Amino acid sequence: MPNIKISEIDITPETQVREKICQSTVDEYAKAMQDGASFPPIELIEEGPMYLIADGHHRYEAAKKIGQETIEANLREGTVRDAILIGLTANHNHGLRLSLGDRRRMVSILLSDQEWCHWSNAEIAKKCSCSVELVSKIRSAMGVEKEITSCLRKGKPIQIRTPSQAKDKPLEVYPSDFGGINEQKIDPKEIEREELIEALEVLKEENTKLSDRLAIAALEGTEEEKNLAETTIHDLHEQVRLLHIEISSVKRSRDLYQSEKAQMHKQLNWYMNQRKKCTCKAKDKLEQAA
Repeated sequence: MPNIKISEIDITPETQVREKICQSTVDEYAKAMQDGASFPPIELIEEGPMYLIADGHHRYEAAKKIGQETIEANLREGTVRDAILIGLTANHNHGLRLSLGDRRRMVSILLSDQEWCHWSNAEIAKKCSCSVELVSKIRSAMGVEKEITSCLRKGKPIQIRTPSQAKDKPLEVYPSDFGGINEQKIDPKEIEREELIEALEVLKEENTKLSDRLAIAALEGTEEEKNLAETTIHDLHEQVRLLHIEISSVKRSRDLYQSEKAQMHKQLNWYMNQRKKCTCKAKDKLEQAA
C-alpha cells in the first residue's frame, strides 16, 4: 500500500461532505498518531498529478499537524464525483458521528448535482444516512424536482416522478475500524430522535399549508380575491420566518454580550483584589520604614 506525499494531496471543498472539520477530532487523532496508534489508510482519487481525498480528511489534517511528510492511502481512479460518493458513505458506521448539519450538507450536495438530484428521496436518504422526510424537506426548499415519467396504471395513463438512471455506478466502500483510539460510535437512538424532529417539522409545515388552503377555500369572494389572499398569507408567513431568524440572531448576540460582560466583571474583580493587595503591601512597607 503506497505512502503518498502530503504536498501532493489536493484539498478541495467539493470533496468535503461534512459541514466542517472537527478540530478536537483532529487533535485526538494527532495525539494518537504520535503515540504510535495505527490508522486505516485514507481513500484517495487519483486525478492527474494530484490526489483528491475521498475519505480521511481528519486523518489527513492530523498527519499534517504533526509534520508527517507522507500518509498511507488506498488509490482509486476516478473524478471529483467519485470522491464525493465515497465520502457520503464512509462515516456511516465508523469514525466521527455525522451531525444533523453534516447530513443536511450531504443531501444538498446530491440535490445540487444535475444527475443525482433525480434519484429518489429514499435512495438519497440511504446514501446520506438520514430520513426521507429530511430529503423531502431540503428538496422542497431548494426547488429541485425529479424527472416525470409517463406510464399506464389499470389501463389509464398517469405521470409519476422517478429518479433517472445513474451513468456512473457508485463505488463500493467498506468501512474499516480505527485501531489504537476510542471511536465515537453512532447512536441509533440519537439518529432516530433527529429524524423524528425533522418529520415533525415537515408535518407542521404541511399542516400550516393545509390550514391556509382551507381558510382560503372558505372565503367568500372572487377567484382573484382568493389568489390575493393566498399571496398575502404566503408573504406574512415569510415575514414571520425572517423575524424568527432575526430574533434568534438577537438572542445569540445578547447571550454573547452577557457572557462577555460576566467575564469582564470577573477580570475587574480580580484586578481590584490585586490592587487591594498591592495597596496593603505598600502601606505595610511604609509603616515598617517609618
